[in-house]
Amino acid sequence: HVLAGVLGVGTLAILGAGWYVALRTRFRVAGQALTFLGCVVAPLNLWFYHAQNLVTVDGHLWVGGVICCLLYAATVYVLRDALFMYAFEVGVTLTTLLLLADLGKITDAPIFAFFFMALGLISIHSERAFSPAEDAQFPRRKFGLPLFWSGHVQIAVALLTLLGSQLLGWMLAPAQNLLDIQW
Repeated sequence: HVLAGVLGVGTLAILGAGWYVALRTRFRVAGQALTFLGCVVAPLNLWFYHAQNLVTVDGHLWVGGVICCLLYAATVYVLRDALFMYAFEVGVTLTTLLLLADLGKITDAPIFAFFFMALGLISIHSERAFSPAEDAQFPRRKFGLPLFWSGHVQIAVALLTLLGSQLLGWMLAPAQNLLDIQW
C-alpha cells in the first residue's frame, strides 16, 4: 500500500512539475516533455495496482482510468496544448478496454467492435464542441482535430475487429466440419 501511494504521489508530482516548468519557466518544451512523461506513467500505476491485487481489473480498475482521463483533461486545460488531446483520447480508449474487461466482454468481438464504434463516433462528433473561431481559447482546428482523427482510428479498430473475427470464423468453419465428420 505504501509503494502504491508513493507511485501515485510521484505521478502527480511529475505532472505538477511538468506544468510548473511549462508555465513558469522559459523551458516550455522541457515542461511539456515532463508532463508527457507523467501522462505515460499514470496508466502504469493502474498496472501496478492490478499486479499487487490492490484494485483488479474485475474490481473496477476502470475507475482509475477515468481518473487518468480527468488528469489528461486538466493537463489540456492548464497547458493549452493540443498534443495532450491525443493523450486524453488514448486514456479514454484504455479506460474503455478496462471497462470491457470488467464486464467480461473483452473477448466478445461484436461487443468490442460496438464499443469502439461508439467511442469513435463520439470522438468525431466531439470535435464540434470546440469553437470554429481561430482566436478562441480552444479553437476547433487545433483542439478538435485530434479528437476527429482519433475517432477515425477507433472506428478503424472496430471495423478491423469485425473483419478479423469474420475471417477467423470462415477459416475455422471447414476445420470444425471436418472434425464433426470424423467423430
